[in-house]
Amino acid sequence: MKNKLGANDMKRSFLIFCLGIPLLISACTAKDSGNRSIIDETVSEVKAEDLTDYSEIDGETDESSGEELFEDSVVISDEIKNAYDDALITLRTDLTLPNGETVVCDESSNNQYSITDVDNDGVPELVILIDGAFMTAKVGQIYQYDAETGSMHLEFQGFSAFECYDNGIIKEDWSHNQGYGEMWPYFLHKYNPNKDEYELIASIDSWNRNMSKRIFNGDSFPADVDDGAGVVYYVTFTGDEDSKKPISQSEYDAFYKSYMDGADLLYEQYEEFDVIASGN
Repeated sequence: MKNKLGANDMKRSFLIFCLGIPLLISACTAKDSGNRSIIDETVSEVKAEDLTDYSEIDGETDESSGEELFEDSVVISDEIKNAYDDALITLRTDLTLPNGETVVCDESSNNQYSITDVDNDGVPELVILIDGAFMTAKVGQIYQYDAETGSMHLEFQGFSAFECYDNGIIKEDWSHNQGYGEMWPYFLHKYNPNKDEYELIASIDSWNRNMSKRIFNGDSFPADVDDGAGVVYYVTFTGDEDSKKPISQSEYDAFYKSYMDGADLLYEQYEEFDVIASGN
């Protein structure tokens, strides 16, 4: 994951610190902790110097609810924090994700989580990255706790390599790159607030002339589409999978700008966690 830290991002990091959420047990501690809280148990290990950049940001308490309020309007209650904590404990001990799926990983896996308001609705989501035993087992998910139903709502699921942007876009790498382009192919997803989930927009791949003048089916590089860049792109929109026509570099740039112009990458503070399921 590529992270960029701005003023609002520092506020999020401070929020996460103050609520004791990004703090995670080390691998050694985890093996001895049983089912104790994952989120809170190493709060004493955070050093004072970690707060240097955030010392002027203050939070206040909503007296009616006891919830912490911060300048970026992110609110987290004990109910939400406990729900995310329970989900992580279940994942560590049973290898079961909040949606009931089973993961394939072991104690050597570099699993990570973050609690960040990725969809900008004022409520932080639980982001989980599973370092599976093989490529298709490397899973990335985003959940939000639904206080009305007392359940975890799955907002996004995909490959574990993805980036979240402040305009509601997720850029997700393909798990494999077996094509003819230097650019790693990816999916674009956009947040739909009406459904409270991310929807797939398009799949994007490329073909560089210098890598191959022909592809596996014998087709030649589409020089008539190339505008001189030596590369063409394939943007396949959801619902139009049967149509795969190449576009030029300038056309691709216009497409990309229409979704990503002015978008800032969200800074997500990931913490590692191991698994302690029986048999591992």
